[in-house]
Amino acid sequence: NSSGVFSAAELKQKSSFVVDPLQGRTSSIFDMLLSGSLDVSNVFKIVGRGGVSRMLANGKLDDELSSIGKFFEKGSTLGEATAFTNRAVAKTKNVKPSSSINVGRPESIKKTVYCSNEHPVHEMQFYNIGGTRVYCYYGLDTVQSADSVLKAGLHVRDTAVGVLVLDKYFINQRPGDPSNPLTFWPYQTFYASPQGLTFAECKKVGSSGSNALVDHPLQTTVICQALQSLAEVAARQGYKRLIITGDCGYYALATAAYSKRLTCWGRQSWIPHPDGAFAGFRVPRFKCPSLEIDIVLSLGTTQLISDVDNTKNLIANIAEGAGVIYLTADICGFYHGKAKEEVSKEYEPFQDFPQATVDDIFQDLSMLDVVVHVNDYLLDSIAIQADATYFTHISNRLIEFDPGSTSCLIGLFLGHKASQQSGKGTIEEKVWNSATYLKPFVEDMSMAENGLPCPRDEVVEKCAPIFDYFRQIFLESLNSARKEDGLEALEKITEAQEFLMYAAHIGNPKLQGEPAPNNWQEMKLWTALRMQSALLSLLSIGKMMDQNNCLPIGAAYADFYANFNADLNKNVLSKVDRSHGIDGKSLLLFDCRYIPGFGIQVDKSLTVWIAAKNYFWISTVLRRFARIMQERGLGPVLCHLECTELFSFSPFLQEMGMPVVDAVNSISIASRCTDAPMRFVKFKKDTSKKDPSILTPPTPSALLVDTADTNKYYRDLSVPLRSPTEGKIYFNRGEECVKNLLKEEKKEWQKINFAQPFFNDSMLKWGANNSSQVPAGDGLYSASCALDREFYVSSEEYRSQKDSDQRDSYVQYALREKDEDW
Repeated sequence: NSSGVFSAAELKQKSSFVVDPLQGRTSSIFDMLLSGSLDVSNVFKIVGRGGVSRMLANGKLDDELSSIGKFFEKGSTLGEATAFTNRAVAKTKNVKPSSSINVGRPESIKKTVYCSNEHPVHEMQFYNIGGTRVYCYYGLDTVQSADSVLKAGLHVRDTAVGVLVLDKYFINQRPGDPSNPLTFWPYQTFYASPQGLTFAECKKVGSSGSNALVDHPLQTTVICQALQSLAEVAARQGYKRLIITGDCGYYALATAAYSKRLTCWGRQSWIPHPDGAFAGFRVPRFKCPSLEIDIVLSLGTTQLISDVDNTKNLIANIAEGAGVIYLTADICGFYHGKAKEEVSKEYEPFQDFPQATVDDIFQDLSMLDVVVHVNDYLLDSIAIQADATYFTHISNRLIEFDPGSTSCLIGLFLGHKASQQSGKGTIEEKVWNSATYLKPFVEDMSMAENGLPCPRDEVVEKCAPIFDYFRQIFLESLNSARKEDGLEALEKITEAQEFLMYAAHIGNPKLQGEPAPNNWQEMKLWTALRMQSALLSLLSIGKMMDQNNCLPIGAAYADFYANFNADLNKNVLSKVDRSHGIDGKSLLLFDCRYIPGFGIQVDKSLTVWIAAKNYFWISTVLRRFARIMQERGLGPVLCHLECTELFSFSPFLQEMGMPVVDAVNSISIASRCTDAPMRFVKFKKDTSKKDPSILTPPTPSALLVDTADTNKYYRDLSVPLRSPTEGKIYFNRGEECVKNLLKEEKKEWQKINFAQPFFNDSMLKWGANNSSQVPAGDGLYSASCALDREFYVSSEEYRSQKDSDQRDSYVQYALREKDEDW
């Protein structure tokens, strides 16, 4: 309309969105920004809200999104609810005790909810039991195939999976993460959110280990109530067996404390299972007589090291000289008190920003965070050169967050600059090995002739090459969207349009709490100030690196961070007090907090994308770390994953050769205590339709939290649960960025020596080719966590597993005769 803002009705009528199966249903950011449908003040309100920002950018308004936040509010009296995406029915009467409720699965109440325009797959069930919010994606049963059930095993209908999630942490997770029910396909999955148990609170409990009930009695009891609630809901729906895992690895560190508390829970107390108190090494097994259900607590790999006594943790089950590398999203979360201070001190030199024109311009991000963001988008510049429309996908990532996105743009620009250098080598090699080449350009754009940061009145001119680069990128992206709408291409974009574009990609660049810029000149100045701070951060950390005359970019950053982790284990983790088995020698910690494309996303509740470059980054830094440790005397190794967002990498790392144990394949191993171990099946969609946005069968709309207001929860049809098929499409689109680098990476992995995992006398196999040849429970490969493609890198054979030279380098996961009940 005349004010440049569409009404809700007009937005509903607008349908000329760019089809994009990578993001779900539509990608309309360029249509909305540059067709006049939103003014800049509204754009600022959309940015920085996690996955909810993508819902809003797809043409939605706040009041049009389906919110079920009332159910999750503290003190809510809502007992049960059934919800589709756009409508819900809630019952305010408290849930009755399980003994007075008829056993059996609840009937769908789609007709009552009146959602005739929605596929039944979108139905969710919610329960409030003792303050714990339990929910499940109930409608997934409607797209379950007979083939999936047959592959999964005999117990699909009597065994369920329970997942402890974090409070106020709901993001659009990838398959492989426990919060995505397709990770355990085709088994039914129930989720429990312990009230008040945020990521920070969970780390507090976990760092106390078996003493959690003494150190944090309230939080530990709340977790136990959540575990009990999972068992109650599963029993009410007719399941006879429940295997519980966690959506955060720190939960598992206090498994012993929960086990002791739950055996003293009154009428609903759990007892050690009559057929054996453990399903595997430090994996307790129970029966709840009042609910008539068996329960296995397989919360994660960290419960194997949750005791400081080496006779009671995994060290006792590792061959002499061998080692286990634990990958975590936050090393500091493993420690508390003075030990945590000592560990945190090692990171301090990389946290505070160097002298700059404006302090705190990146708000709560550290200097190292900014450097990670630069690296995260360095290789994306290659894809943009090959296909200008690729920037549309980058836009969908950047709109989710605010302070750090400016440094992502710096990464794109520097990657482009590095690709233009002359000389031999592929474009990937030029960008990846550009740490020395780029340093003079970074100095020129951020420093004055006197060697100090350039003054405020010069930063815009200094950053002119960056603004010029993105002006062309924005124009090409706009013209691509206009072409889809049958419109003529523009020769240039206006300042007003440029203002909108930067507002959508970086949000408000001013200091926290200050009003957003109200004109392009003000916006440009503050954007340039952020750019300058990011460039100065690269120079500052570059000075702290062992290599001379280079920046922490690409290969140089990978080497720097791998060495940092190696030194951290040797000099600090091997000496500090602890409540767990990590000794920095045989049991090592590897911090993924500063891996590009991963750690910051997890910490800030943002989407972790299935981009090929992210797989390359996790592989190359981990491989470098393993090589350094083995050069220092460590023997054969395998990996354990603590952070649940890492599980999507398990099939990929296994293809590279590394044996990987995570919470998903741990469930399969634990299920060996039954007569038919569980096998998880890959959820595949049909991609043969002419319209690439229509993939069948559908997946339900995801449950997301607004990161700007964590009391608001949303679902929208434009953001469904991600499946291995959507993951494959996204991976394929950006594969050219790193295709050759991944091939070289796979060759380098051949130089690493691997340990052999065992369960009693059974040698556990890993990798798709090897695991498919063994019975369920004897393989570490979880097909449900893998992308819907045969190989990640190439069709080359997997590294052969030789029984003769690996049997002496074992890691044992079976119960030992001397293990006692907790």
